[in-house]
Amino acid sequence: MTGPAAEKARLRPRLRQRARELPAGYCTQADRDIAGHLFRSPAFQRAKSVFCFVGRAGEIDTRPILSRVLDLGHTLCVPLCVGPGQMEARALTSLEDLEPGQYGILEPRPDRCPLIPARSLALALVPCLSATRQGLRLGQGGGYYDRYLAGAEVPAILLCREEMLSESLPAESWDLGFDWLLTEKGFWHRGRRTGECSVLG
Repeated sequence: MTGPAAEKARLRPRLRQRARELPAGYCTQADRDIAGHLFRSPAFQRAKSVFCFVGRAGEIDTRPILSRVLDLGHTLCVPLCVGPGQMEARALTSLEDLEPGQYGILEPRPDRCPLIPARSLALALVPCLSATRQGLRLGQGGGYYDRYLAGAEVPAILLCREEMLSESLPAESWDLGFDWLLTEKGFWHRGRRTGECSVLG
């Protein structure tokens, strides 16, 4: 296998190893800073419905973000995997509605969490294995977010720790680019540092 797909396959194990080797203290502080920048953003404050991943080991800890959305009384949606490369947004009223899914990722209980159409979402917070400052994303390889967000027109912010950023990444025709990237150092818009996220503006 050659081309971008092969490059991605070679990169992922190295990036996963890099993520595992990050100091715990750095990850804790970086995640706290990412959440802080997000909470201060008018884009987040105005979003009445937020779609956010549930961070697993090695990923950004999103529990403070999930709790803040609930505390604000806004609609919180998290992904539910429904098939290979397929997911949907389900609304939570409590973090207790989460349970381990088929991949060991905490997912919403379908019997308690109603389906929310993508068109109803005001903001999506998207994970990555790595990203560039220009908003190119490398995921875990399942294609879930590319398929879900393609054509959905949901304003989205890509979340990534600075230590997991890459100068460049291989890309295929279906890979989504993101206008907005958030790291512990703040927001980036199409590769340029900015003090405020106006993704909903």
